[in-house]
Amino acid sequence: MKYPNVFAITGVIGSGKSTVAKLLREAGETVLDADEYAKFILSEHYQEYPELVQELKQRFGDQVIHEGKINRKKLGELVFANKQKLEELNQLIHPRVRKLFEQDLLQYKGKRIFYDVPLLFEKNMQNDFAATIVVYAPEEIAIQRAANRLGLTKDQVKERMQNQISIEKKKKLADYVIENTQGMAELKEQVNMLLQTLENKYGTKQ
Repeated sequence: MKYPNVFAITGVIGSGKSTVAKLLREAGETVLDADEYAKFILSEHYQEYPELVQELKQRFGDQVIHEGKINRKKLGELVFANKQKLEELNQLIHPRVRKLFEQDLLQYKGKRIFYDVPLLFEKNMQNDFAATIVVYAPEEIAIQRAANRLGLTKDQVKERMQNQISIEKKKKLADYVIENTQGMAELKEQVNMLLQTLENKYGTKQ
């Protein structure tokens, strides 16, 4: 186990990972986010990764670079419609995401951390963490939520979901499941119950 104080959170688009992360932060927990690291690399701080800009240009063409900046919208359109291209992008981004995550961990030594990892099971990383937590919502509910939140059609959401393990399989693989089907009050109660369970099994956070 690489990260014995870290609990990995995953799910699918629209299942409610971000909402659970928000509730955990409100409860005083530390939550790190793999997607935020990826955005950090591709958006605000792309200039710190000149070699990445060149690699993206070589693999995906000039269209993904606009005025020297990474065009995330165009890049997304390319990779979400093509599983092979998505895997190529992940191969470029994930090592850099992991490096940022591990750098942040240094300031939280011994403290309980939650880490939002969308591709936890897809990348076979589940054994790196103390335990895995899946935020669950039935696929149709997740699709509708994602379509509403992102302004996508249901077919576009389904296309993105095809690149991930199904939520039903993730639910079976998880150590803990948070059911996100009954509204905010019920979700908050489940988060609090999870925290109590983790404290009983792993000890209080430091």
